[in-house]
Amino acid sequence: MAERTAWKICSGMGWWSVVSRKRRRGKGSRPGPPVHDDLVKRDFTAGGPNRSWLADITEHRAGEGKLHLCAIKDV
Repeated sequence: MAERTAWKICSGMGWWSVVSRKRRRGKGSRPGPPVHDDLVKRDFTAGGPNRSWLADITEHRAGEGKLHLCAIKDV
């Protein structure tokens, strides 16, 4: 059976594989430069509440499309 045929059957039934191929990066294997400034200079301590906040955003594929998850934490 061809891989595409198996994919068609599985996706029609709503089955998804846990194992996936490793993605290749574009140019070489090293990540690019940071796209933001390191404003806390890797010092994750704060003198009190509401002084320093950390945030991260992640993109996940869902049945309805892309899901963006943003986590925010008060250091």
